[in-house]
Amino acid sequence: MSCPPDAPDRRRLLVLALAGVMLPVLPAAAQQTKAAKKAAQYQDHPKDGKMCGHCRFFIAKGGKPGEGMMGGGVGPGKMADGTCQIVAGAISPMGWCQFYAPLKA
Repeated sequence: MSCPPDAPDRRRLLVLALAGVMLPVLPAAAQQTKAAKKAAQYQDHPKDGKMCGHCRFFIAKGGKPGEGMMGGGVGPGKMADGTCQIVAGAISPMGWCQFYAPLKA
């Protein structure tokens, strides 16, 4: 929706406000698309000492993004497969892919 150049300032503000409400929805929709394991060159074992459990994109079972394999605390199931913010499917904490990024120190 575009406003004619002679439109009142209120109309322009309304259009900008509506656009501002809709923009946060777009990134959420974009996040639903994840890379396939093959495209990410995922493997279920470490590469050069780097592994998903130490990656900022790994989400441990019951954990939070960016907390590594112990993101949900120590206990049963914490070495179980988790998920990834970038790669689709179950992800082993011992795995690796080309998107590996170490946890922040």
